[in-house]
Amino acid sequence: MDIGTEWHRSCSIPLIQQLAASAVLNTPRQVALWKSPGGGKCHVMLDSGINRLGIGPEQFSAELFKGLNFDILMSHLASADEDSDQNSRQLKRFGEQSLQITARRRSLANSAGIMPGQDYHFGLSQYELLTLLGQRFERRWT
Repeated sequence: MDIGTEWHRSCSIPLIQQLAASAVLNTPRQVALWKSPGGGKCHVMLDSGINRLGIGPEQFSAELFKGLNFDILMSHLASADEDSDQNSRQLKRFGEQSLQITARRRSLANSAGIMPGQDYHFGLSQYELLTLLGQRFERRWT
């Protein structure tokens, strides 16, 4: 069974729990399904402006997340490798939303997202491109 594509079916949740895996919840439906059998530790992806993945601002409410055992609250920058105003807008939105939710860790920056500065790190950065591909990023932010 491919957990990545099958987990959203409630019959897969016990398998995830049995494996001691942590689900990454991307939609209100997934949050509800995860809560229904007692859930467990999870990660939640917020759409802070990337507009393709995560729980969007129009879906966001503290009530939605009530009772979840959060480990990581995360998002991604849409234009991380560019000097774009969108980065600061996403930083502001993610910061405001993350203050309303109790999560053990927060993460906004992927590989390129570490370049705009410490404010984007939130204590946990995702270095997938830097570590997997060894790609070097030219620092464009001063």
